[in-house]
Amino acid sequence: MAVDDSTIYVADSMNNRIRLLTIGDAAAAVQVSDFAGSGTEGHADAAGAAAQFDTPRGIAVSENKLYVADQNNHRIRAIDLASPNKTVSTIAGSGTQGHKDGTGAAAQFNRPTGIAVSGTTLYVADFDNHRIRAIDLTSPEKTVSTIAGDGTAGNTDGIGSAAKIGLPSDIVISGDTLYVTSGKLIRKLEYRETGS
Repeated sequence: MAVDDSTIYVADSMNNRIRLLTIGDAAAAVQVSDFAGSGTEGHADAAGAAAQFDTPRGIAVSENKLYVADQNNHRIRAIDLASPNKTVSTIAGSGTQGHKDGTGAAAQFNRPTGIAVSGTTLYVADFDNHRIRAIDLTSPEKTVSTIAGDGTAGNTDGIGSAAKIGLPSDIVISGDTLYVTSGKLIRKLEYRETGS
């Protein structure tokens, strides 16, 4: 779920849609509507209801974009909130489950779930890869890198790939700190981009 002013976006995972809740004044009922996705599982970049998702999970809003962790498509998608037709595009992930850092469609995820945006970086809880990934939103081809986790399940504290993060599912940001749910644990990750 992501909130933007009086609007709430919901990843309706089992219906393969992104839904919109519009909140009026105290006397008005909440209006629920379909926002993007046909309801049929699949992968299609298109506008609004012509787009397809496969179990969308985490969502985050930043600067006229709604980012979606499209879990079973192993991709990160973006919905252009400024476009009249709410165009959906894929910004990262090949669609084949795996782990690979790279740019755009050359990168690979394995069932990404939670996502959060801080500044110009989109952080991804890469569930079955047991890793935290970062996408540079300023790079034209959306560079994906791994910032924490060695790829095996566990709860070992450490720096970067020396840490073990088992099945990270949700992620939130406060200041320079990322909080990640990992199984029955809440993990804390302090991350600063190079030069910051």
